[in-house]
Amino acid sequence: MITIDQIHSAVNFHAAIKVAVSSIKAHRPEYDWVGVYLYNGKALSLQDDHYLGAAANETEIPLSAGICGAAATARKTIVVDDVSHDDRYIPCSLTVQSEIVVPILSGDTLVGVLDLDSDKPAAFEAGDRAYLEYAAAELAAAWANENSR
Repeated sequence: MITIDQIHSAVNFHAAIKVAVSSIKAHRPEYDWVGVYLYNGKALSLQDDHYLGAAANETEIPLSAGICGAAATARKTIVVDDVSHDDRYIPCSLTVQSEIVVPILSGDTLVGVLDLDSDKPAAFEAGDRAYLEYAAAELAAAWANENSR
């Protein structure tokens, strides 16, 4: 499980993202893709070392598109048990069946989103959601700490 010490001991926010992604993937290896898209003022942007899983087709997602954009805009977690039944889903892999997206918020500031895919339908349970929301809160704290200097 992600611990406060793991994220808070990271030397900067970029390193905190890598710690979080690695910890989540280690905690639940059955998650097929784990990544963090950062909000750049215009869109959600993915950096090469901010995810684990297959190469991402979409490295920039406008807030008006996809489940990531919807979660960022609504500023709340979205769980999709079957992506084939959600028009917002941006196909990134033919094998993805479910997705969860958790916004990373520092107060009212959108920092980005934590995005996870699974090749299993309805893969994300209530405990997963709580765990990932905790991770997003820790990332927001790391971002706030770096940006308060």
